[in-house]
Amino acid sequence: MSLARLALHLAVLSVALAAFCGAATMKRSTAPKRLGCFKDRPKRDLNGYELKQQYMKTANCVYLCTTYKYRFAGLQAIDWCHCGNSYGRYGRAADSECSLSCDGDHSDTCGGHWRNEVYSTGL
Repeated sequence: MSLARLALHLAVLSVALAAFCGAATMKRSTAPKRLGCFKDRPKRDLNGYELKQQYMKTANCVYLCTTYKYRFAGLQAIDWCHCGNSYGRYGRAADSECSLSCDGDHSDTCGGHWRNEVYSTGL
């Protein structure tokens, strides 16, 4: 594994660990803005960065995408986070299709099967 790739993996793990432990604080005064539920396909709608993480929740995903300088964060299928600078190429889905509980916070929703619950990161 190259040194650059190892450094990237360490950065991702650090962000994920900080978010999980509650040490990460978002540099914003308001909660992330939910933009809606959107369809996805194997050629990802949010195609910048993705992470499958046990204990995923909205705050973790938005923080991760903000850290990597992406404009949008999308939660999908309980434990996936997708980041990108555009969204919606496959169209909107009904909000009821983004109703799976997050693995890290069962009072929070994390999209659905092939459905992104998209938030603005504020960037």
